[in-house]
Amino acid sequence: MSGQRAHEARIDRELIAIFGVTAEEIEDNLALKSFMSMSMFLRIEKALEDGGVFTLVDGWMETRLKSTVGRKQQVSARAIIMALTLNMFWGFGGSVTMLGETMKVRLTPEQRAHLGITSKRGTKLDWYNRAWRALKRVLTPVDPWYMADKRRRYKLQEFTELIQLTDETRKKRSHDLMAAIVHASVKILPEKFWEGYRGDVVLDATFLETKGRRNFDGYDCRNADFCGGLYSLRGDHSPDGKSDNLYGHELETAITADLANGNCAFGLITGAVIHRPGRITNGGREALKQHMKFSPKAGTVVTDRAYNSLKPDNFQEHICRAGYWATFDYPATQRGLQVFLPDYKAIQVDGTMYVEYMPEQLRNFTKRWFSKIPNPDTGKPY
Repeated sequence: MSGQRAHEARIDRELIAIFGVTAEEIEDNLALKSFMSMSMFLRIEKALEDGGVFTLVDGWMETRLKSTVGRKQQVSARAIIMALTLNMFWGFGGSVTMLGETMKVRLTPEQRAHLGITSKRGTKLDWYNRAWRALKRVLTPVDPWYMADKRRRYKLQEFTELIQLTDETRKKRSHDLMAAIVHASVKILPEKFWEGYRGDVVLDATFLETKGRRNFDGYDCRNADFCGGLYSLRGDHSPDGKSDNLYGHELETAITADLANGNCAFGLITGAVIHRPGRITNGGREALKQHMKFSPKAGTVVTDRAYNSLKPDNFQEHICRAGYWATFDYPATQRGLQVFLPDYKAIQVDGTMYVEYMPEQLRNFTKRWFSKIPNPDTGKPY
């Protein structure tokens, strides 16, 4: 057997052990976009179960709905979450129309029975409405602005009042749910593949654009997504008033890496936080906390320049306390002494922690060197 064939055979053995299907069968299902094998379907459901996704959602829904009266639910929370997960896998995104179609025609009879979807009766509009109602029941407990009408654009005064009514409990739930989904996806990979992992992690933010017109601070909303923000392609990505600013959200992620060898067999997202563009004060720290729940190993944290100016009590101190080394991409003007941590009698110089007794000349040597500032003691270049 050739090296390539042996490699493919090993991949198939591992995939069969995890999902019960081969790589080719997964590719076929991605092309077909329906009728997933029952073994893979049940493995995805178990991953969400083990990650606590269903438990969290069911608990929040029970708290909200136990005193309400209404129409009988035709689609359970588990069913809509599974349908949404399969649609993401098949590339349909979060379209409610596609959710309805998946529950109506893309599931096998066995899968429909397993999820309690016993009826195929109804038009495409009927299934759209069933999907919409089920999705709303799941999302309302985690929507910080659940009282807002998502189908209209708000005037400035209305928007200002709405933002003040942010439900912090539901906001925290939304972050907890995202963390549970991330945890579920990572845990699919067998433990044996993590034995050589050293604990290195990369923190970065990815822009998620919202289609349509842009909203500007201080003006009436022109986009129905009122909780997004403007994104600049420069600096820390906070809006800078340029005409090329985009509108949407930022997804801040923690991603596994292997810095010693220059690569990682599995670069997986182990932490994720979503926020308005440029507001990274807490995002990186929270993403790293999620990663630490996944792996107790503390390696090196790698960041880009967007994190350089964060205050130590928001970022650097937490990295230090967790036992990580940090790698920052500092320009010449930000080198040298950067952070004091008085509680630890420590300082940060060029992104690395040292004791506070480091001589002043050493603290600022690199900044003066790169900026061509002469030695203050001699007046000569270094």
